[in-house]
Amino acid sequence: MASRVVSFLSTRLAAVKSSCSRLIVRRYCQDPGINEKVASLNVPRRMRPSKLDKYVLVKTKVYTTTAEIPDQITVNQMNYAKDRFRAKMMVPMMIATMLGFYLMMIEGRKLIKSGDSLTLRGTVQVAEWQEKHRRTTADGESGGDGK
Repeated sequence: MASRVVSFLSTRLAAVKSSCSRLIVRRYCQDPGINEKVASLNVPRRMRPSKLDKYVLVKTKVYTTTAEIPDQITVNQMNYAKDRFRAKMMVPMMIATMLGFYLMMIEGRKLIKSGDSLTLRGTVQVAEWQEKHRRTTADGESGGDGK
């Protein structure tokens, strides 16, 4: 019995190894000449900037004016400008978030002092809905055709 289990597991392991080796060969064993040709070109990828990209390039001082920006720029330049722009925009966004939290805190304190709360608002709203539902069902029963 044990020998059958061992033989079964060994055949399964062999099948998995062969399929993995085929996958590795298929995926990683390419023609090395292709990689050498691409590396020998050493040309950075280029892109055509949009209006927003041009704005970001000027704001991050990669270029001084939009007229100075060429028709195509390298992807590395654009990534550098976007990273700098993200870093510059992060501080005002944090300040705006903190200011919003502070204003909501002040507003909440005012509502607490006036005796207002979300629970009270919810119960009043539910009572209004129930009253409206009662009125519509009463109108529907009395205004029916008598069935």
